[in-house]
Amino acid sequence: MLNYLKPIAWLSLILLPLFMTGCKNIETYYQGYNAESESTTPLTRGKNQQGRWKTFDIDLNYRYDHAENLLKISGTIDLGFYYEVNAVMINRLDVYLFFLDDSGKVIKTAALLRALPFEVEESLTFSKDLHVPPGIEAISFGYNGEARRSGDRGGDGVETFYDLPKRVKP
Repeated sequence: MLNYLKPIAWLSLILLPLFMTGCKNIETYYQGYNAESESTTPLTRGKNQQGRWKTFDIDLNYRYDHAENLLKISGTIDLGFYYEVNAVMINRLDVYLFFLDDSGKVIKTAALLRALPFEVEESLTFSKDLHVPPGIEAISFGYNGEARRSGDRGGDGVETFYDLPKRVKP
């Protein structure tokens, strides 16, 4: 009666390691890539540091405390005016914090926020405690997302948007 369970168990034992090896650690995302100098902020030690990182797509306001090798960061993220006017829903938004060396290269990536379908008027919040690797001089942010917009001809479309570090050309 339970003969079908044996093949499923064997298939699971074979496929699980394959799926696990395909997963990349988020800390290595964009490692070695360059953040644009105008989008970087020196990482200052101390309490109640604050800043703002704004692009066409998002407005990110943050506060952090940095002591030893720990960064406690929190903040809010709002979408830019373009999406408030032209999108009916945001399907997905991933926001990252990049730890940079003195030349602006990404040493480590941390996920700050993953938001799945949400209203464009919604203000998002995040709060993270992150380990700061040695040799970090600055931070930067990045994101990628997908907006659902309503077309003026009655059709709906999907628009992707992003701002991420650039690959270093050899």
